[in-house]
Amino acid sequence: MPTANEKYTCRSFCKVSLCCWTGLALFVALCAGITFWFASHHIVQTNKGLVVVPKLFVRLTGTYVDIRPWKWEDAVARHDVSEALVKANHGDLLPQPPPEPSHVQQAAATARHIGQEAKRIGTNVWQRVRTRASELQKDIKRDLNDIQSR
Repeated sequence: MPTANEKYTCRSFCKVSLCCWTGLALFVALCAGITFWFASHHIVQTNKGLVVVPKLFVRLTGTYVDIRPWKWEDAVARHDVSEALVKANHGDLLPQPPPEPSHVQQAAATARHIGQEAKRIGTNVWQRVRTRASELQKDIKRDLNDIQSR
């Protein structure tokens, strides 16, 4: 190794730092490998523990996801994580969809909708009747004024 007074030459620099360059290259390769692994896997916290599933697309977002407080709407909103869990045969860890409405609930919803539409249509008809009645009232007053003025 050159002393402080000696100049570095290419040969001495290469000999001394070959281990350093090799170590740096290995460190960079290790960091790149770790980064790629995190970019290609979801680490999912579930009620049953941690699950590691491959991502559908390589990206750094969504590496750690906690699905314990999820509802069905959250699973639909984060479809990338949900789809990765299903493809990795962990679909049972996702929240269940809400049950289909029964026939009675569907009939009640339809009746409410029909009632709201009838009210809307009735209101429109009533407003048209009022408008026409006020027009007729004005016409009658005008005709009365014309008759009185003759």
